[in-house]
Amino acid sequence: MLASIYMPGLVRTKILANEPQPMRTIVRIMNLIIGISVDKAADNVFATMQILESTGSKGGTFAWRKERRPLDLKAQPGDEERVWALTEEMLRPFS
Repeated sequence: MLASIYMPGLVRTKILANEPQPMRTIVRIMNLIIGISVDKAADNVFATMQILESTGSKGGTFAWRKERRPLDLKAQPGDEERVWALTEEMLRPFS
């Protein structure tokens, strides 16, 4: 099964409200300058879903109701091990 990816951009939410300074201030400023409302982000996602349904497209990367070329990311040797170690470290406080 192919999945489509939607990148909404910076959405004005409180998800980073508890980040330490200076990140919290930077996010607030960026939200004021380029952030979009949750309603606008949802509208864009819904419109993209309608486009996908009407065209039958699958497996694309989308932003702002348009298909975008995905980033050309290449796996590097040791990536899997680094992701696993980082995941274990981040989950350690919860175990």
